[in-house]
Amino acid sequence: MVLISTATEPTTYGLGGSGGIPSKHNVVLTHGMAASASVSSGDWVKLASTTAGTIQRCSDTADNAIGVAFANVDNSSGSANDKYCPVLRQGFAYVTANLSSSGGISNKAINFDDLLYLSATAAYNPYEGQTLTSTAGGTYIVARALDAVDIAATTTPTYAKIRVYLDRLHKGTMVA
Repeated sequence: MVLISTATEPTTYGLGGSGGIPSKHNVVLTHGMAASASVSSGDWVKLASTTAGTIQRCSDTADNAIGVAFANVDNSSGSANDKYCPVLRQGFAYVTANLSSSGGISNKAINFDDLLYLSATAAYNPYEGQTLTSTAGGTYIVARALDAVDIAATTTPTYAKIRVYLDRLHKGTMVA
């Protein structure tokens, strides 16, 4: 889900150009999968059980994402903790941003250093809980934008692949 096939390039790149993103200092932790859950590499994930520490795919703007899945893991026929998934908890990632000029939840451009939230679903965004928006439609701030994207002049969904910094370990660094 991280890079939707229709996603375009950002309007303007940060970090001094369109080069890669650093990964040397990324923090990736392994979590057990929830029972009957599966994730794809790049999915935003949340804790399914705070007591068991198992994870599942985010599916709502109110989900408190703990990071981005780093592997495809299918535990759809298994019990909790039958399989494990590495999760990017702190560092840099490519993700999909959702923009639309139709109004509603995602009608705002994304600028450098904008705080980003999980985007809601609507006729223009079928990927609830998996795309990001700079409009405070989600409950939790999940990342900071390293690239900038303008709003398209169309009411159809516009998705852009952007680089973000996320820190789901020290959430205090992601405050407005």
